[in-house]
Amino acid sequence: MGTNSIRQDDLPAAIANYKSEMLLYPSARTMVQIGRAYADLGKIDSAAFAYEDAIKTDSKNAAAYMRLGHLYKDRGDIAKAIEYATIGLDLDPENLDYKYIIGSLLLLNEEPKVSLPFFRAVTSKRPWHYWAHHNLGQALYRIGDEDQGQHYMDMAKELQKGIQEVENWRNLAKMNPDQLMLWVNLGNSLKNMGRIQEAKDAFLVALSISPMSFALQNNIANLYLMDGDTVQAINRYKTILSFDSTLVDIWLNLGVVHASSGRKNDARQAWIKGLEYDSDNTTLKKYLETLN
Repeated sequence: MGTNSIRQDDLPAAIANYKSEMLLYPSARTMVQIGRAYADLGKIDSAAFAYEDAIKTDSKNAAAYMRLGHLYKDRGDIAKAIEYATIGLDLDPENLDYKYIIGSLLLLNEEPKVSLPFFRAVTSKRPWHYWAHHNLGQALYRIGDEDQGQHYMDMAKELQKGIQEVENWRNLAKMNPDQLMLWVNLGNSLKNMGRIQEAKDAFLVALSISPMSFALQNNIANLYLMDGDTVQAINRYKTILSFDSTLVDIWLNLGVVHASSGRKNDARQAWIKGLEYDSDNTTLKKYLETLN
């Protein structure tokens, strides 16, 4: 109920509903949600109390520490913000959002050198993250590495263009949800920025509009591969071939996935099958030779 009220932008109702949930199923997670709602209403003291109660309920709730750190940042107490955010990151050390927050706090605290590994961790995993690139550039500038600093600032400027393109396609797709190519263009823009999961989501919407599109199925399969999910990629390729077994490129791709996963016999079968439909295909022949 509380989450539904949040979606409807009715924060007072959300707080009331979350408090009702607390009577039946008290949890730190719900307390964090209450704190967020209070913070959005500008009731900072109430938000802080909610986060502190969440920590009392579950001292390992990383989100509560991060949210409390954010409140201290807004109050101008950067040292305290770093203290709480560090605890949050220690509890959830792989969380890239938390790493970005810590890096930003350290940069605010005039500790650019210490902030570098946090920003680098984010940019390496999220090559589309504008602010991580921008702040990394700023940090490098401040420690005297102007060339690298400018490099990342330039990257941030390019990312800003990509972000604007994505938002343009996203807005058009939302306004015209039945228009196939708007979702395809959104997916391509997201893919170009390296935002693989979001690109998959956009292509899946497009596929719901045109369920027999082999090109879309292939795009989705390739995105699964980029994400390291070979099982889903194989399933997508097999789905395409179940509709049209003559698509040589799909047999080739299927074989490549099998080969990269160490399934040489499956790869051989896929490439031989492809040759049945294109006996002169030199690429398939070369791939088969690698298995001998």
